[in-house]
Amino acid sequence: MVFTGVCRRFLSLTGGPREISLGFALGLFVGMSPFMMCHTVTAVFIASLLKWNKIAAAAGVVITNPLTAPFFYAMTYKVGAAVLPGGTSHLVMPAEFGVDALMALLKNGPEILWILTVGGIVTGIPIALAGYVFAYRLIQIYRKRRSIRPGP
Repeated sequence: MVFTGVCRRFLSLTGGPREISLGFALGLFVGMSPFMMCHTVTAVFIASLLKWNKIAAAAGVVITNPLTAPFFYAMTYKVGAAVLPGGTSHLVMPAEFGVDALMALLKNGPEILWILTVGGIVTGIPIALAGYVFAYRLIQIYRKRRSIRPGP
């Protein structure tokens, strides 16, 4: 019930289908980046610069929420490691978590961040393209059906 309301609200956003869909795709793309605390602000800022729908951009970011982030970050890490030369050949997850493990993680932080960023770009492009096409078609279908409803 809530999902239906959210979808209906998204489909009835003001603006053209192109601007709404571009905003949504932008949000999906930004959501693939490893900078979780900045996703919404970044997507809304870029959408406002490009005159795309800011609410749709924020909606696209919501896809990468705390419940889905482990899946997306694992995916972007694997893709980034596969794309970059050398990958993760020297990065090993510690068997036990402790001070030594935390220090190793912090020491490798910049490299991990770089792998996540590259993986986010590589995975974000097709996800954003698919999101654009999906949103655009859905908005067009929704608006067409609303315009041909029979009167009372």
